[in-house]
Amino acid sequence: MSESLTAITTYVNALPGLNPGQKNSLTAHLKAASDAAERGNKQAADNELNAFLNELQAHVSSGQ
Repeated sequence: MSESLTAITTYVNALPGLNPGQKNSLTAHLKAASDAAERGNKQAADNELNAFLNELQAHVSSGQ
Protein backbone atom coordinates (compact mmCIF):
# COMPACT_ATOMS: atom_id res chain seq x y z
CA MET A 1 0.00 0.00 0.00
CA SER A 2 2.83 2.37 0.84
CA GLU A 3 4.28 2.26 -2.68
CA SER A 4 0.90 3.04 -4.20
CA LEU A 5 0.35 5.99 -1.88
CA THR A 6 3.84 7.28 -2.67
CA ALA A 7 3.01 7.16 -6.38
CA ILE A 8 -0.26 9.02 -5.80
CA THR A 9 1.58 11.63 -3.71
CA THR A 10 4.04 12.19 -6.55
CA TYR A 11 1.14 12.60 -8.97
CA VAL A 12 -0.70 15.07 -6.69
CA ASN A 13 2.45 17.16 -6.28
CA ALA A 14 2.71 17.43 -10.07
CA LEU A 15 -0.86 18.68 -10.57
CA PRO A 16 -0.68 22.19 -12.07
CA GLY A 17 -4.11 23.39 -10.93
CA LEU A 18 -3.50 23.18 -7.19
CA ASN A 19 -1.59 25.60 -5.01
CA PRO A 20 1.05 24.36 -2.54
CA GLY A 21 -1.38 24.49 0.40
CA GLN A 22 -3.93 22.36 -1.41
CA LYS A 23 -1.25 19.86 -2.42
CA ASN A 24 0.02 19.72 1.15
CA SER A 25 -3.46 19.09 2.51
CA LEU A 26 -4.07 16.26 0.06
CA THR A 27 -0.70 14.64 0.58
CA ALA A 28 -1.10 14.89 4.36
CA HIS A 29 -4.13 12.60 4.06
CA LEU A 30 -2.07 10.14 2.04
CA LYS A 31 0.78 10.20 4.57
CA ALA A 32 -1.65 9.68 7.44
CA ALA A 33 -3.26 6.77 5.57
CA SER A 34 0.12 5.19 4.96
CA ASP A 35 1.15 5.62 8.59
CA ALA A 36 -2.13 4.12 9.80
CA ALA A 37 -1.78 1.16 7.45
CA GLU A 38 1.76 0.51 8.68
CA ARG A 39 0.42 0.44 12.25
CA GLY A 40 -2.25 -2.04 11.15
CA ASN A 41 -5.07 0.43 11.76
CA LYS A 42 -7.21 -0.29 8.70
CA GLN A 43 -10.13 1.88 9.83
CA ALA A 44 -7.94 4.97 10.25
CA ALA A 45 -6.30 4.31 6.87
CA ASP A 46 -9.71 3.98 5.23
CA ASN A 47 -10.89 7.19 6.88
CA GLU A 48 -7.86 9.13 5.65
CA LEU A 49 -8.25 7.78 2.12
CA ASN A 50 -11.91 8.78 2.14
CA ALA A 51 -10.96 12.25 3.36
CA PHE A 52 -8.41 12.47 0.53
CA LEU A 53 -11.03 11.45 -2.03
CA ASN A 54 -13.61 13.90 -0.67
CA GLU A 55 -11.14 16.78 -0.75
CA LEU A 56 -9.95 15.87 -4.23
CA GLN A 57 -13.53 15.69 -5.46
CA ALA A 58 -14.20 19.14 -3.99
CA HIS A 59 -11.24 20.53 -5.95
CA VAL A 60 -12.44 18.85 -9.16
CA SER A 61 -15.99 20.10 -8.66
CA SER A 62 -14.75 23.65 -8.18
CA GLY A 63 -12.77 23.45 -11.42
CA GLN A 64 -9.31 23.38 -9.91
